[in-house]
Amino acid sequence: MIENKKPVIIISIAVAIFVVLPIIIFLFFKVFTSDTHIKFLCAPSQVYISIDNKDKTLIKSGTTFSTTAGKHTITVTKSDYASYTGTINVDKGQTKSYAVVLTGLTDAAKQAEAADLTDEIAQTWSGHDFNSYNNNLSKKYPIMKVLPYVKQSDDSSLIYKIYAESSSDNFYISIYLNTCSSYSYNLYKDDAISWIKSKGFDPSSYIIKYSSLCG
Repeated sequence: MIENKKPVIIISIAVAIFVVLPIIIFLFFKVFTSDTHIKFLCAPSQVYISIDNKDKTLIKSGTTFSTTAGKHTITVTKSDYASYTGTINVDKGQTKSYAVVLTGLTDAAKQAEAADLTDEIAQTWSGHDFNSYNNNLSKKYPIMKVLPYVKQSDDSSLIYKIYAESSSDNFYISIYLNTCSSYSYNLYKDDAISWIKSKGFDPSSYIIKYSSLCG
């Protein structure tokens, strides 16, 4: 009797290995892995990316991240560049490109940005033609033509810098004051505002964000 059951047991094991096990593996990867991705294209070529305000990750242009379908907030940062925040909608099963060009705040940063600005990035940046988007932004906010501005002391130490930041919803003027002293903070702040006025712009017409050496 046991002898007769052996073929049945062998067949059952074979079915489990060659039929059931592949199905289980397929379902596992279907449930626990994502088929939805965001491909980042960026200039400069190395930046920090944060998705939905989670931890920043250093990436190279062309890096692809697995994600969930739906709307996501993307924050892109790098030292010596103005940060950028925007949103992206990704459909399930889609790999969607997200291109960002950060604004350099120093001559070296601007040169690196220009060197890394490929045609693919320029044409897909935030879903717009890069040159058209930049031109339209400059027309809407003429102050961009005089920014960024960096003020230095006689020994070339940074005093403050003024630069533009944009997101999909807002345009900001950011002023970084290189001091921890409350006295110097107010002094630099007043000087920065005076500089904006000297260029023919009304500071009250813009959203201004202040930051300093101490936060």
